[in-house]
Amino acid sequence: MKLVYLLISNGANVNLPYEEISSRSLNDEQCFITRSTPLSCACRLGNIQLIEYLLNFLATDKEFLAYNSCKQSYLIGHLLKYRALQDNEFKLTKRQLISNVLYLFDEEFWSKIDLTKIWININEDKTDDNNNHLSESNYSIEPILKRRSSKRYQILSTSFEQIKNRFTTRSISTTNHLSTSSPIPSIPVGIQWHQYGPLKILDPLWFIQASIFVNKDTFTKLSDITISNRHLLFHCITRIDLSDNSLENLPIFLFQMYSLRILNVSNNQLGDLPTDSNIWLCHQLIELDVSYNALTSLPSAIFQLRSLQRAYAGRIEYSAASSLIGLPETALSASMNIHWTSASTFSASLLIGESPIGEGRESLISADV
Repeated sequence: MKLVYLLISNGANVNLPYEEISSRSLNDEQCFITRSTPLSCACRLGNIQLIEYLLNFLATDKEFLAYNSCKQSYLIGHLLKYRALQDNEFKLTKRQLISNVLYLFDEEFWSKIDLTKIWININEDKTDDNNNHLSESNYSIEPILKRRSSKRYQILSTSFEQIKNRFTTRSISTTNHLSTSSPIPSIPVGIQWHQYGPLKILDPLWFIQASIFVNKDTFTKLSDITISNRHLLFHCITRIDLSDNSLENLPIFLFQMYSLRILNVSNNQLGDLPTDSNIWLCHQLIELDVSYNALTSLPSAIFQLRSLQRAYAGRIEYSAASSLIGLPETALSASMNIHWTSASTFSASLLIGESPIGEGRESLISADV
């Protein structure tokens, strides 16, 4: 790390590609030339601190060399979390996050997630390299040299929370209620994993890593995550963009995020969506885009989402689109907008171009066929 620090401090290019020559065995006469970058090398070695350090200095993975070099799934999470930002369009309220309507996810789900892979063991790193002066936080979107101290903000927010807690006396009637000492995420998380080519599966740990990355001032150590607040790391996510990837199916937990407002999974390889209405718990979802997939039908559970205003399902088969609204195939055009005012009442109109969203609770589905 000391050598890397000296190189970058003196202007080394963190994105400079290079070629490595290797062979399968010592006696093997065949050699292989592989293209690498500093970030892909760090991923291949599994050095999380080096990965964090390079990403803080704006290392990129345009050719997905680093992604393909990750031998463990949690390493990919450390790459993807730098594509998570604060979602300034929406807000989180403590009242919603402490309500007993949030899905807690079962123990089987949590048993498959290793939360110890989120943080770096800084104490061990310091014993190996005491002179690199890397005392900055591992969770920042900006480069280390451009960061400013946030002590003043922390003092103000801490005082505000103390005053706020004095007036918060309402208890929650649930067996898994939040402890008064359990941290609560306050920053809405927007995940922008658009066009990350090799992305074929989704690990729930990646979403937790992204939420902690954005809420880095709230969750600073493993003990901050408890049984009573761990589910909030999913419910603080308000926007997910997974468009232009290679996803063939979507995990169930994606539809159980209470605060999720916008979900874009267009231009993937999805063949179906969950049909069970008990799975679709994202009742604050206002926009859904499943365009340009291999879908042949839309589940009726979509139309039971109370807040849904816009749904895009481009390139659906004729039979699926016609059965959706009860119209013959000949009545469908290349651009069809379907307005509805409730989950059971539909009115269809054939339009050319874009149509503005209606007033009140009226919503819009766009199905290009």
